[in-house]
Amino acid sequence: MKAQSPGTSSRSLVRQKTLTLPGSKPFGTTPLEPGTLVWVQDKDGDQVWLKAEVLSIDENYVKVRTDEGEDRTLAGADKLPRCNADTWNAADGLTGVSDLSSLTHLHEPEVLQALQLRFDVDKIYTFCGPILIALNPFKSIDGLYGKVSDACYKEALHPPPHIYSIASRAFQGLSDDKKSQVVLISGESGAGKTETTKHVLKFLTEQLQDNQQRRSSMVVGKAVSIHSGTEKKVLSSNPLLEAFGNACTTRNNNSSRFGKFIELQFETQKGGHRPSFQCAAIDTYLLEKVRITGIDQQERSYHIFYQACAAATSLTPEELSVLPAEYFGAPEDFAYLSKSGRTQLDQVDDADEFLLTRHSMDAMEIPAAEQLEIMRIVAAVLHIGNICFFEAGGKVDVEGSSSSYQAVCKILGIAPQVLARALTHRLI
Repeated sequence: MKAQSPGTSSRSLVRQKTLTLPGSKPFGTTPLEPGTLVWVQDKDGDQVWLKAEVLSIDENYVKVRTDEGEDRTLAGADKLPRCNADTWNAADGLTGVSDLSSLTHLHEPEVLQALQLRFDVDKIYTFCGPILIALNPFKSIDGLYGKVSDACYKEALHPPPHIYSIASRAFQGLSDDKKSQVVLISGESGAGKTETTKHVLKFLTEQLQDNQQRRSSMVVGKAVSIHSGTEKKVLSSNPLLEAFGNACTTRNNNSSRFGKFIELQFETQKGGHRPSFQCAAIDTYLLEKVRITGIDQQERSYHIFYQACAAATSLTPEELSVLPAEYFGAPEDFAYLSKSGRTQLDQVDDADEFLLTRHSMDAMEIPAAEQLEIMRIVAAVLHIGNICFFEAGGKVDVEGSSSSYQAVCKILGIAPQVLARALTHRLI
């Protein structure tokens, strides 16, 4: 699947960066004639392309009139992309095609037009052959993610454009063809990659649940729950990964600052049964480590820092059993968090998010003692950012009396003089 964000308004698709048009290859197979509808570039307006009607043609120039009533004289008739006929249906009126590969004229303006028309009626998914394009609606759409068991997603010839159709195709290939499958989810920041991954996992796990229930129904008194063991860990891993790997950027409040590869392994069953889930592995890579020490204005560092600070000041002692609350305070107390001017997210309670992170750790069977050590390291990172240095007698030293310096020494179990030397002497 390929994902792309539409920006912040319903008309933004026509404001994307244009592509260079290949002049050596005509955009249409039929010659231009008066009355032909074409696309022309909107170089001075707020859109990339405008529809226009050809008024006249001579050897060197084409005269057109845009939908806005502007007459233009253009050179190079073979460089004008042709318009496709409008598509209407009773439910949505004017709409774009569900598969871009079915367009008679397939080029940039028609792709943007089709995606825009579908986006305007809350149809955020569009096929382009085997590729699914998704536009982040930045809102909830009722009924978009219904039952994964709906038969329409399993149609081999004409499935609806939906992430469940992609997941179903992968599951069918695994079940029927007994071949490994890959679902590639890519896109720019804010495109919806994280949410899309969740929906793929939801589809696959619910399909497995149906298979297990069918098999268990053959054994009297046997009930199998999909939400146990390794499967539960896979489903519960997202809050933990997001807490330590996601951050707020100027474009996305929950932007993944790392890449991940999720591998699910299945075992084929005898007797015509669908495959059963065996194990999983999640590999992470390319974490944006520089975000810990430096963040741009109106952005945030990783969620876990703010979650811990909020939890330390608002949760009960029972809820703080794995959090060394004495080492945390308000985000404004820490240099790493206060420098960007943004510590809060709208409609997000960081203390509640911390509880979700802790529950995720429990589901991943991380012992409470290890959870406590993890949060102590989180606290140490924040306090390291508060350590002050000064120069005296030609030497650089640390301000050893500061509370943050003492906290780092205590958390890490390092003698103050040893830590001071480690921070002020370079090793090669």
